[in-house]
Amino acid sequence: MKSIYIFLFAFITISCGKSQDTPSLIEDSSLDSSKNIVSSILKEPQPYAVYLPPSYHKNTLKQYPVLYLLHGLHQDHNSWIEDGNLKQIADEMFAKDIPEMIIVCPKGYNSFYVNTSQMRYEDFFITEFIPTIEKRYRILANSENRHIAGLSMGGFGATYLAFKYSNLFASAYAMSGGFLLNASDVIKQVIDTKEPSELAKLPRYSMECGTEDILVLASNDEFSAYLQQKAVEHTYVRRSGSHNWRFWKECLPKVLLFTKK
Repeated sequence: MKSIYIFLFAFITISCGKSQDTPSLIEDSSLDSSKNIVSSILKEPQPYAVYLPPSYHKNTLKQYPVLYLLHGLHQDHNSWIEDGNLKQIADEMFAKDIPEMIIVCPKGYNSFYVNTSQMRYEDFFITEFIPTIEKRYRILANSENRHIAGLSMGGFGATYLAFKYSNLFASAYAMSGGFLLNASDVIKQVIDTKEPSELAKLPRYSMECGTEDILVLASNDEFSAYLQQKAVEHTYVRRSGSHNWRFWKECLPKVLLFTKK
């Protein structure tokens, strides 16, 4: 797993600049980035941000699907809030015919959401973070209502976690997925251990990458081709765009739509 870090310092450092957009405030939904959970694995409180949809505080009996939304390299749990217009986009989508859901943004450090000798982030996320979040909020805590998505490093993480723990998630969405160099090999190893019957039961999966994204376009093309070869059903959206927040903000409504199918 250490080999993932070969490209950490060259990868995406230029891609995580601040967006100039200011999220609009729409009454009733709420956003809180001051929360944390205690972790015995990581040995200290772990922060996260949570978006609660408009009806959450009105209908106190209702339970909701959940989306775990992962950030990229050199970002944190606030990035989707501060740079990604999370609240505005979610409010606008839920005002249409998209079922409301809870959106949770963990702090993933630069972990790629895997276990390494420095940090057992994968174990924390699966065995501590998800169970704690789903007890803390009124979440439909089953695989049919649990989704995961992410940008860049988070796109890799969402793919890896959804394929490895395929019984936990209904869908996964990778935006400009960080499949560079041997990172995709880590996911391929997971896929190669599964029987054809298991591959047929993988979560619904979609990839999206910009055609001007010089960082990860080639690796996304290659990874999609590999999935085709392995008969892993997926959607691959290739469209104009670069490795930046403008592209990812355009992806987010599609992520929310994808959870609905």
